[in-house]
Amino acid sequence: MTRKLTLLAILSICFQVFSAQPLIVDLLTDFKAPITGADGDVRGSVMVRRGTKLTVLKADDGNLRVKKDNLEFTIAADKTNFTEALEAYKKRREALDRRTEELAQKRAAEAEEARNAAAAAAAEAASQQAPDALKELFGDNLVDSKGKKRSVDELSGKVVGIYFSAHWCPPCRAFTPKLVEFHEKMTAAGKPFEIVFVSSDRSEDAMFDYMKETKMPWLSLPFGDKHKGLLSGKFGVRGIPTLVIVNEAGETVTLNGRGEVGQLSPEDAYTRWAKK
Repeated sequence: MTRKLTLLAILSICFQVFSAQPLIVDLLTDFKAPITGADGDVRGSVMVRRGTKLTVLKADDGNLRVKKDNLEFTIAADKTNFTEALEAYKKRREALDRRTEELAQKRAAEAEEARNAAAAAAAEAASQQAPDALKELFGDNLVDSKGKKRSVDELSGKVVGIYFSAHWCPPCRAFTPKLVEFHEKMTAAGKPFEIVFVSSDRSEDAMFDYMKETKMPWLSLPFGDKHKGLLSGKFGVRGIPTLVIVNEAGETVTLNGRGEVGQLSPEDAYTRWAKK
């Protein structure tokens, strides 16, 4: 009996530790439960039948304080399956704790993965942004042959040819088809190369007509953009057609891009320009 009470006391301590959720025990025998008032006096009793499930409120000195519906009373633990119920309860708690830990680790791993993905996305976004030097050359926006606004970030990581030209200029009309073909070959070879057209046409319509007529596949500085004068001054443009090559950092590679297009293959030209 003493050994049993000792074990029960140990289990009682365990119960108090693991009592985050209700512990339910089965009554093993009929039990006449006393009903006490607020002053502690016994006012009567109620018969609790065998098999009734009771919620354990407290375990102490071989007794259980239990609750059924709104009725609370004390009962000897050996009149219930307390030992077995507590062991089962502890196992449920341990399983729940393991599951909670697994979920916490999973959430931590997912959070870490999300942080890594966000960092990778930020790095990717940064790598796709044109450097400040290119933005100083062209501003934030360019246009395509349909007049659609395009971001200068499309030039990120590319060697860029700045093509000063105009439809009214006969040498330009002669050179532009060659440059279009050169650009197509460069693109087909997988070289990160782009051209920005800087128009000296007399109107925006003339600029777009020229782009469409010669099937220019590249972008253009918006007509009348203030950067046109800045670019002409920076590179000392005195006549057209002129093709200036800058690297992906916006540094000048050559002012004689027109001559090199005529002399070099696209692969050799890119190799020379990318090394600068």
